Amino acid sequence: MTAADIKIVPLGAGQDVGRSCILVSIGGRNVMLDCGMHMGYQDKRRFPDFSYISGGGRLTNYLSCVIISHFHLDHCGSLPHMSEVVGYDGPIYMTYPTKAIAPTLLEDYRKVQTEFKGDRDFFTSQMIKQCMKKVIPVNLHETIYVDDELSIRAFYAGHVLGAAMFEVRVGNQSILYTGDYNMTPDRHLGAARVLPGLRPDVLIRQGKIVKRKQQILVKALTQQLSAILNVLVKETSSEKFMSACKMVARYLFPFLHLAVRKNFVSSSSRIGSGWHSKSRSTFLKDSQKKLLSITDCLSTGQTKK
Repeated sequence: MTAADIKIVPLGAGQDVGRSCILVSIGGRNVMLDCGMHMGYQDKRRFPDFSYISGGGRLTNYLSCVIISHFHLDHCGSLPHMSEVVGYDGPIYMTYPTKAIAPTLLEDYRKVQTEFKGDRDFFTSQMIKQCMKKVIPVNLHETIYVDDELSIRAFYAGHVLGAAMFEVRVGNQSILYTGDYNMTPDRHLGAARVLPGLRPDVLIRQGKIVKRKQQILVKALTQQLSAILNVLVKETSSEKFMSACKMVARYLFPFLHLAVRKNFVSSSSRIGSGWHSKSRSTFLKDSQKKLLSITDCLSTGQTKK
């Protein structure tokens, strides 16, 4: 058996961010890698194309297992729909932190869709609970045997708490799926790593170029530091927004007054959508006051009361 015998089919997010879901056929087994939601759509396009697997029927007889790399909704958001609506009763693997956090995010998103946007064609709280009962948590570097030949093993991915890369092995053949990962340690998370000598036949890599953009931002701010008193940072992604704030706090707080304005947009895929303009304005003003107060304290070494 060679790498040519491995079949990889993106069921979502092949050239897009959202609904990450990859079907891997290896050694006569079918493994689903992630099961994400595309939050930019409100119709069936938000889900991966599950019909490719079973032609519209239940998935249990077609899948050996499902693996979730981390708790972000673009990687696990369609899980209750897949297991409870489409139909899947097999094992779902994820790390312990992912299992602990994912239900909270799924329930929060369900409330947004059903209670605020009025979506009637969505999974329920009970479906989330039933789905999570099928989850088998794994430890890093722990080898899990799905059957006599199929095994999986998780490796540290950085990115967020509990994120993991997964090796899938059948006999002498293997693939490594990264999900989202990062190679630059920060204050909270280390760099992704696998065991020395790991040589998969196929590497399925996924990642977003975020750190490089942050480094460019810090460099540009540093170069113009002498001429800058106040900096306005606009970001549409909450993840990038927080990461940029942490980097600026680390390198520039002693010298710089920072006014950070979160750019809320009227889109279903953005945090803050649906807020009234007055609420947004109040939030932004309060946030700026708090951030300016923090920067003043850090730059002077004094605590304001």
